[in-house]
Amino acid sequence: MKRIQYIILLSLFLGVILYNLIEKDYISSLRNNLDKDAKYASERSNAFFPSPVFFCEEEIPLTEPDVLERFNKELNLYIKYRSNTKLLFRRAERWLPQIEKVLERQGLPTDLKYLVVVESAFTNVTSRRGAAGFWQIRAITGRTLGLKINEEVDERLEPIRATSAAARYFKLAYKNFDNWTMAAASYNMGISGLERQVKKQKPDTFYDLKLNKETYRYVFKAIAFKEIYENQAKYEFAPQIAQSPDDDLKSFELDQSIEDLSEFAKMHLTHADSIRKYNPWIVGNKILLDRDQEITLYFPEVKVDSIQLSATELNPVEAEQAGILSDQDMQSK
Repeated sequence: MKRIQYIILLSLFLGVILYNLIEKDYISSLRNNLDKDAKYASERSNAFFPSPVFFCEEEIPLTEPDVLERFNKELNLYIKYRSNTKLLFRRAERWLPQIEKVLERQGLPTDLKYLVVVESAFTNVTSRRGAAGFWQIRAITGRTLGLKINEEVDERLEPIRATSAAARYFKLAYKNFDNWTMAAASYNMGISGLERQVKKQKPDTFYDLKLNKETYRYVFKAIAFKEIYENQAKYEFAPQIAQSPDDDLKSFELDQSIEDLSEFAKMHLTHADSIRKYNPWIVGNKILLDRDQEITLYFPEVKVDSIQLSATELNPVEAEQAGILSDQDMQSK
């Protein structure tokens, strides 16, 4: 009899413990689900449902939940880090008009200019893999695309010439994909890498592809920056003044090689390092031009105004030392 009572009491005790455990897990699960529902409700309430957004002449399918989510994620990051975004705006005010002109001349969609924001944030950085400049071009690729890269000059660091090289890449990529958004994505992933995914997945558009996180974010970062940059008032950003040190510079069209940059700089009451600072693509002490080639050099305005930059009006001996007069010019002097 006592044994039966003991078994009954033990069963009741274990039943109480089991009930508490089950109830605790249930309540915890319920709370998590409620928190999750509240989170998603909050995300839905904060989600941006814009009017149609286009990138590279293609409408982005924001009616698809996963596409909208990716778009909002990148958009919210630009909004969250407002100071960084404002800095990008100031740089964009200076550089995007110049980049856009190059793309227009090449007959490309001007939205491709927004890829520079993702590539380098408008800075001449060099990656761990050796990609350099606004467009993060590797040396072997740059030479293939027509850039001069040697011990004296590195045209990857000249934003306008680097944009021309990038434009040549985009044209080549477009021939492979017949779609500008795909061409943009391939700039991050590579033409062959993206081609493999297209053949494997057979998508109707870029937005149907399942790609690595970096490439997918790459395109959406550019799209989100376009949206917020072109609608700054809508996102409560005050107008930004362009970051344009060129306002304090004067340009000089050079049509002959410079054999000694230090001597050339001395002739113009400046230093070779100062010239390199405003012309970062000059990495050596010479500027050797091809036949009929012209380039633009930038000098601090206060120094340029004090001299006449025409080689024909310089002292011929000094001009020869600076390397800006040919032997024929010297004989004529």
